[in-house]
Amino acid sequence: VQTCALPILPLPLPLPLPLTLGAHRPLARLSSEFVDVADKKERQARLREITVARTNRTMVFANTVAQAAGVARLLAEGGVECGLYHPDLLGPARRAALDSFAKDELGVLVCSGLGGRGIDVDHVGMVVQYTLATNMVEYMHRVGRTARAGRAGHAINLVNRDSAAEQALIAEVQRCERGAWKFVLVAGSGRGRQSRP
Repeated sequence: VQTCALPILPLPLPLPLPLTLGAHRPLARLSSEFVDVADKKERQARLREITVARTNRTMVFANTVAQAAGVARLLAEGGVECGLYHPDLLGPARRAALDSFAKDELGVLVCSGLGGRGIDVDHVGMVVQYTLATNMVEYMHRVGRTARAGRAGHAINLVNRDSAAEQALIAEVQRCERGAWKFVLVAGSGRGRQSRP
């Protein structure tokens, strides 16, 4: 890195250059579950169960703006008060939803991937990935909204074991875990149970 950087950076530079390694690392007080869902109907039912039973501030993530809007509609129809946070909303609407969530006026904030970066709300007790992030960095940003400042946090990831892409990300999460997380794969649809303490 230093060899590549030196010709383009102004001198003098402190050497060695500081590197930030491990910026995306497991959170020590995070427990993470991967809940197997067979289809969209089961995914929606599980999300309703989770959000109705929640006891703390919860962020729900979806991969697209359309999915996030659909999830917010689904939850609202089920009686769950929630805010919506995605890039297609005007800034004041995003700020209002975030402020209401931060003040505990809303217990659930539904987000696109935008919510995984740059949001710092105290005491988010749970993150739910309605649709699993598409890569490890995005996954870490999303689950990193909980288990902050030494607090415990919980992530629930709704996944389909028949999805090769989701299974590849789960395997990567397991490899990166290094004993820092409690990792459990919970079966749905009666398809068996795998767990790991």
